[in-house]
Amino acid sequence: MNIHDFHHDTQEKVDRFPEALRKTHIRASLEWLLSPEIWDPILALRRETFMGFLKIEESHGVTHNPRPLAIFTRKGQEEVRGLLFRSLEEFWESADSNTPEHEKEELIDAINYLMATCFYLPENYPKELLKVLPGKRPLVTLPALPSVLDILMRTLEVSFRARPWQETLQSEFKTHEYYGMLLAFLGYIVSRFTQREFLEYFIAKNAVLEFRIRSHY
Repeated sequence: MNIHDFHHDTQEKVDRFPEALRKTHIRASLEWLLSPEIWDPILALRRETFMGFLKIEESHGVTHNPRPLAIFTRKGQEEVRGLLFRSLEEFWESADSNTPEHEKEELIDAINYLMATCFYLPENYPKELLKVLPGKRPLVTLPALPSVLDILMRTLEVSFRARPWQETLQSEFKTHEYYGMLLAFLGYIVSRFTQREFLEYFIAKNAVLEFRIRSHY
């Protein structure tokens, strides 16, 4: 089963979003994505599938610490780094796609991994993201994928310093830099969609993930 098998079932769910925020011909923006009317319901969907896959991983012997993990900890940074590299894989697949539909499907996979990292952040992170947003305007409008990937690598270098093999931390977690990277990635992804298009792809992919969890895919 893939995303196209579920597209026909998404329209009713998309229509539950405010009409002013699901326009067919208006390009999605970072401000649009972070609005509570959009961000809260899609993040709730992502949390459900993320926790579902964690349970499957645990049944296969992959251990996870009790939730929620903090990004400031060694284990938290180890898991977030893994999610970011999974997101990076999906970005590369989107860049290597041969159709616009394939590109968008891979970008939705990328944003799903990226959104999962939010479950490791402090509870007040949405407000903190909005505080960082005005000062990060050049980052969230970058048109080039390599520029966004460069931001990711620099963020990993300066922020993820809690190495599992070290007795002491090299430096504190750079929250501001991480939020800037998160905004850059989110901004790049949504810029590839119209408002309704993003919701359609996201909800269809969520249906795929729910099916995989139910069927132990």
